[in-house]
Amino acid sequence: MAFVNSWFFWALLALAIPIIIHLFNFRRYKKVYFTNVKFLKEIKEEQNARRKLRNLLVLLSRLLALAFLIAGFAQPFLDQGKEIDLSAKNVGIFIDNSFSMNAVDEDIPLLDVAKEQARVIVQNHDDQDLFHLLTHDFLGRHQRLLSKEDMLSEIDEIKTTPKVSQLSTAISRNKQINSINDRSGKLYILSDFQESINDLASYRDTSLDIQLLPLQAVAEKNISIDTAYFLAKVPMLNVANKLIVKLTNYSTEDVENVSLSITQDGQTKPSGKFDMTAASQYTDTISVTIQTPGIQNLELKVTDYPISFDDRYFMSFDVDDKIEVLVVHDSNTDRYLKAAINGLDYHELTASSTRNIDYNSFDNYDLIILQDIKKYSSGLIQSIDQYVNKGGNILHFLPEGMDIVSCNQLFQTMKMDQVKSFSSDPKGVSYINEEDFTFNEVFLRSGGNRKLPKVSSSYIMTQYQSNASQPIMKHRDGSAFMSKYNAGEGQYYLCTSPIDKDKNDLVANAEVFIPLIYKLSISTQSANALAYFIGQNDFIKIKGSETPGDQNYVVKGNQEFIPAVRNIDNRTVLNFNEQVTESGFYDIYLGEEKLQSVAYNYDRKESNMSMSSNSDLEYNNPSISTLQAANNTKLAQLVSQRDKGQQLWKWCLILALVFLGIETLLLRFWKS
Repeated sequence: MAFVNSWFFWALLALAIPIIIHLFNFRRYKKVYFTNVKFLKEIKEEQNARRKLRNLLVLLSRLLALAFLIAGFAQPFLDQGKEIDLSAKNVGIFIDNSFSMNAVDEDIPLLDVAKEQARVIVQNHDDQDLFHLLTHDFLGRHQRLLSKEDMLSEIDEIKTTPKVSQLSTAISRNKQINSINDRSGKLYILSDFQESINDLASYRDTSLDIQLLPLQAVAEKNISIDTAYFLAKVPMLNVANKLIVKLTNYSTEDVENVSLSITQDGQTKPSGKFDMTAASQYTDTISVTIQTPGIQNLELKVTDYPISFDDRYFMSFDVDDKIEVLVVHDSNTDRYLKAAINGLDYHELTASSTRNIDYNSFDNYDLIILQDIKKYSSGLIQSIDQYVNKGGNILHFLPEGMDIVSCNQLFQTMKMDQVKSFSSDPKGVSYINEEDFTFNEVFLRSGGNRKLPKVSSSYIMTQYQSNASQPIMKHRDGSAFMSKYNAGEGQYYLCTSPIDKDKNDLVANAEVFIPLIYKLSISTQSANALAYFIGQNDFIKIKGSETPGDQNYVVKGNQEFIPAVRNIDNRTVLNFNEQVTESGFYDIYLGEEKLQSVAYNYDRKESNMSMSSNSDLEYNNPSISTLQAANNTKLAQLVSQRDKGQQLWKWCLILALVFLGIETLLLRFWKS
């Protein structure tokens, strides 16, 4: 047993007062004379004995009543084997306000239950304690210490958020707040403890007192659209592009007749119905035909109830109205190459000599073809390096008689294999990599009797494994005819033979050459992703931009805001700084001009509704404990006992009143 105000026991000196009163009886006796006192003496002796016993009992009652009254003011408590800290504290309260807290318990959302329990916790702390609130939003105003009244006001304003973080993140934020002051701290975590965000099992720090308050709701079924992507790198016009959609059934029951639909150009079309077994994944393929170039917004939707935040998946991408191809040469554009590009729909060819080339225009092209270049200047090398690393594609034909030294300088900059020597040995191509996007789904049948290129001369290349080249076509002897190198966000395709038909008949082989040019020209990866998730700090690249300057961009959608503008690698990028809080499409404007669109979805981290059970929350960590309370009254008692031990002052007051009552009864009914 311990006492809050042990100094109050000095008041026990007051016990001397009733003792002094008892010892000094100031009552005056009146003498009465009798003729015969023989019998009066016996009566007097009997009455004195009874009076003495009554007076001793009255004295004892008074002493006990006063002693328990003093003990009550000293506030005794039982520490129950735990160290009790009675100093002023910083009390942190983390309230899980993610989408999963919209689940109901007895028709009351878990978030409302958590807010009410948080109020109980605040009200059962001392007035000198200070509080700070934490949610998944991690708002700036929640980082400061609050009084009881201010804390209760902040709790009332909590709403659900699409943002979600690990529980260890909340602990780290709480410790940062405590580190700036000298008070001891504690943290209450009110959550449904979804397994996807509960990482407390690996938490090892014991410097903070953490108390868990688990909230449980009725288990709900949930089907989520996890992701969607096109099978091809870039969707094409007037082609049935294959869109892969992946869904997950997170419930423990089979689900029948799940409906999936797609909305394109404002029209919603059903994709079909299917069944999903319990705790399984399902992949569906949808054909999407794009008939007009420009910004394309797609919305996928699945029928599911009651958890619906992950039932919609938004995608946005841009399909150019024309594909720009630049041919850089020393003399003239090869006529076969020119005919192949001009024969492709939506393709526009631009040719430029190395003597008058505009390096600043490289970013305007989807594909750059290097043909018949004998020597490579430092300016050309630098421009090619920047173009490829920013997502461009290069197709390079090595001409006969070129300057190998300057060419190797280019390849060294691009971290590619080096040219060793020139060979005039005739060779034939025997292998085409149909797994790569370049020739994927180009031929009806794999292998077969198809005409493959033949060469009369080619360059021999080193084969450094560190450069990780990927073969596109190989000669019968295993040497490379065409290889692909990844550099930054782009690709560099290298053909070891000249484009001259007399030395390399690839240009005359339409079965291989036309698909090659077409696929390379459309394989430029989009600067931005098809979809983003709320809560991730992504950078949105502005197509065709060089420097941010003083341009004022505006983002319009379910919300309207001004993004942060930065310049990274001579390219303008926008940072939304977590300003997006609702899923949907967001259009980027520069003045009145709509530049592009991006799609944002809610994070799927909480789609899995599996919760940690109470037994799972029993960690082998002395700083983490779980509070189980059937109601708010019990919670208030647990909070008070945990901070101040089991309080005994009420029992002391009750006993003081009991002994005062005994004294009254003795004086009233025990006559002398």
